[in-house]
Amino acid sequence: MKRKLLYKLSLVIVATLMFSSCYTDVDNYDAPSSTMMGNVIDKTTGKNILTSTDDFQIRIWETSWGDAVSPQNIPVKQDGTYLNTKLFNATYAMQPFNGPFWPAERTEGHVLKGELTQNFEVTPYLQITDFTWRLEGSNLYMTCKLKAPITEGLPNVREIKPFISWTKFCGATANLGELNPDDKHTKKLNKSWNEIGDMATGVGNETYEFGPIELIANPGYTYRVRLGANVNDNAQKYNYTEIVEFKVE
Repeated sequence: MKRKLLYKLSLVIVATLMFSSCYTDVDNYDAPSSTMMGNVIDKTTGKNILTSTDDFQIRIWETSWGDAVSPQNIPVKQDGTYLNTKLFNATYAMQPFNGPFWPAERTEGHVLKGELTQNFEVTPYLQITDFTWRLEGSNLYMTCKLKAPITEGLPNVREIKPFISWTKFCGATANLGELNPDDKHTKKLNKSWNEIGDMATGVGNETYEFGPIELIANPGYTYRVRLGANVNDNAQKYNYTEIVEFKVE
């Protein structure tokens, strides 16, 4: 009886040690430490696209082991760059995704080995042109026009909206909504391009005016403001103007 008991205990100990060894082997893989980075470039300007932090993403698929993989998203920063320093060395498919631009193709065969820089070019749905701003006391006024680089098949233009921030981040993901209550300063258009501008040139017909937008007069605040316009696609993300900075004394 004692021999049988000792034999069973020995089997349990051996099995436990084997399991622990296997678990330790699996857990000893190095953490992902490779870097993927790049720029998202506006084809119409040759410069990085004007965006807001994490308004859209670079979608990646690790395809080293096949195509049946779930995607990961790398957020695009306000300056139109992206960066992820915690990826495994592998082969990836990549695609600018969910942004204010005509759909970008998924591209294959991007090999990451330590570091990979990959730039993308996209065509924005809209450009905001002739942007002006001025202060009268503590009241902000802005104007702009619209242009469409591609007019054929363009979804309806949804709205043009001012964005205001007290930080360096300004856009849909960083906006002082209390200065724009109930979107009272937003221009709700919901119009096709042939109602807005020329189908051949893509130039809009109208100058849009915003204001007065009453700001808080305080020398301690630095305001960042810009305008954004979007179309009625699934993402409804904004194409933007440059950010302007000023203080209201």
